[in-house]
Amino acid sequence: MLAGQHAGGKYNYVDPLWILGTLSFFPALAVLWLLLLAPGLEGAALRWRLPMPALLVLGAIGLWFAFNGTNILMWIFARQSAPYALAVALCLALASPASHWLTLARGPLMIFAAVVMTAAVSYAIDLSLFGRAADARLAPVIAEAAPPPNVVAIDQPVESMQRVPAMVYFKWTAAADYVRDIVFPDYGGGRMTFAFYTFFRSNRRAVLYRSLDRPGEWVPFECAAVDRALNDPHDAIDARMLRFIRGRYCAR
Repeated sequence: MLAGQHAGGKYNYVDPLWILGTLSFFPALAVLWLLLLAPGLEGAALRWRLPMPALLVLGAIGLWFAFNGTNILMWIFARQSAPYALAVALCLALASPASHWLTLARGPLMIFAAVVMTAAVSYAIDLSLFGRAADARLAPVIAEAAPPPNVVAIDQPVESMQRVPAMVYFKWTAAADYVRDIVFPDYGGGRMTFAFYTFFRSNRRAVLYRSLDRPGEWVPFECAAVDRALNDPHDAIDARMLRFIRGRYCAR
């Protein structure tokens, strides 16, 4: 899933409509970029400015969306709009007297930091919930008397839910079972990444994988590189994992 998002997003840096669309899916990003611009707008004496009451309202909106609308894709999609926001913020800062800009930036940047920290907390909660759900799936596989890593194929992933307004405004109540219906599809829906996540999550004792069998699907390794690693594996567990990769997760 994530590999497809990366591949599909390679032209999004030059598509203004797509960039605006991502900000509508993740309003916390729009708030963050406005907070970066705020001190420059004031310092450069532009007509359009953000007074402190407006900054406080903007911060409250940002905190809400940071906690209630953050998921793994927010950090990925931030890359498309961040370069433009930073470039404009830098130009405005250069047009302002340095001491004046530093004074004006104190409040907006403190609010910026609070929004980022809140988004990080929301993201960390999701990761913790996902880890616990993955552990529950790994437990019976680890318990089997099989040489580690015990490699087990699992069903095809449930597709991630479309980002409906409920997920943007309050993700915690957007589905009947938040972990099953939102967290696990978002974080464990990757057809390629889940095998490696479970390998390291289980301390190299188990691998839950999905076959990469779709036409044109991206695979993570070149077989020649895997063959070189197989010539000198770290131990027997690594050798078995490399043989799994060689058989299912490399391109010839």
